[in-house]
Amino acid sequence: MIFLQYFLSNLILLPTALMCLLPMKNQLRGGLRRTLLVGGALITALAAVTAWAETAYDLGGNALLAPVLVICFLLYRRSVRAPVSKLIAVFSFAVSLLSILSNLSTCTDALLGLTYSKETDLLYSAAIYTGLGCAFVLPLTGVFAKYGSRVADHAVPPRVWITITLLFSAVFGMNMYLRTVQEAMFDNRVVTLWLLAVFCIMLVLWSLLLASVYVTIWDMKTAAEERERGRLFEMQAYQYNSQQNYIKTSERTRHDFRHSINMLCGLYEAGDYDALGQYLRQYAAELPVKEITVYTDNTVLNAQLNYFAHVSRLNGIDFQVSVKLPSALPLSDVELCGMVGNILENAVIACKRAEEKRIRLTILAEGGAQLYIVATNTFDGYVRRKNGVYLSTNRNGSGVGLASIAATAEKYGGVAQFYHEGKEFFSNIAIPLPEQGKEESL
Repeated sequence: MIFLQYFLSNLILLPTALMCLLPMKNQLRGGLRRTLLVGGALITALAAVTAWAETAYDLGGNALLAPVLVICFLLYRRSVRAPVSKLIAVFSFAVSLLSILSNLSTCTDALLGLTYSKETDLLYSAAIYTGLGCAFVLPLTGVFAKYGSRVADHAVPPRVWITITLLFSAVFGMNMYLRTVQEAMFDNRVVTLWLLAVFCIMLVLWSLLLASVYVTIWDMKTAAEERERGRLFEMQAYQYNSQQNYIKTSERTRHDFRHSINMLCGLYEAGDYDALGQYLRQYAAELPVKEITVYTDNTVLNAQLNYFAHVSRLNGIDFQVSVKLPSALPLSDVELCGMVGNILENAVIACKRAEEKRIRLTILAEGGAQLYIVATNTFDGYVRRKNGVYLSTNRNGSGVGLASIAATAEKYGGVAQFYHEGKEFFSNIAIPLPEQGKEESL
């Protein structure tokens, strides 16, 4: 009976794991269904082993809480492709709810008059604890999956995730402290009702805190997308103005062409070949030069590439691009241009400090199965890294550009790798394509 009571109590880890996995559903290594099945089996086995250890060695219900949480986090980290700071933040929000529900369960036990000296009461207590967890989490699975993934898929600075972790950890610590007065709940009904009100308020505050986190990160995401759209509009405006200037200059040249022909005929008939050659050279120099290059039929991406080609010319950077887009892409134009824009923006900044200035970008679909975005740029050889992650070397840079690229790639089941050799920096991105995706050579 004691084993069963501990086992039922430990099953609260199942809804807790659900809260951790659903927001990260687009970044799971093995897919949501497979991860839930395997994770559920592992957590059930862990609950059984923990219950056996607590029963065999008379450890008490919370004696193994810390090592169990550590094991769960290690399993969680292995299941998800995401920065550790983000994983800890999501894990802390789930565990903080677990601590609130634990105290609410104890209050309920006291109000129902359960005594832990009876094995049947212990069983009822375990059922109430796990039942509270399921009753709170299961109806919200759609919310965690839909809105939680919106937040988790967005790349934000690690300091934001650290702040979130500290907030929810404070909630967890407060509830663990209040566990020390649980004996008073069974001795004084007034104290029990007072603590019940405190824990209910804390549950409301937890919900408001979660909503605030969502709104804050969603606002950051929206602002980032608006900046990206604004940048794309500026690039398209640059392309439009360049095309208009080319059209106007071409019209003027065509208008003057008849007069030029007459002038050429006159010089030829007069036999003044030196003047004829000089006039032809001058005329050729004044012909309009088309500044817009057609890299791809995707007008948004083409505008972006032309913009960075223009910036590269101004900074003396050798800029070469090859694009072969498939007919179907899993990501939107804004997301595609966000990835390419971050790569090229970082590359231009790096090249400005390099002796040899060179950028190479290739976008292609290999066999219709993967979209590859491969870029190489030179830099001055100076890098900043922390825990294997590249940090911005720009004084005013936020350092989230590469993280944003990785988050977008992971959202669609792809990968993004960044590394350097000597004074060359490499960006390699691979994203699975829909089955109908076919290459379109340009």
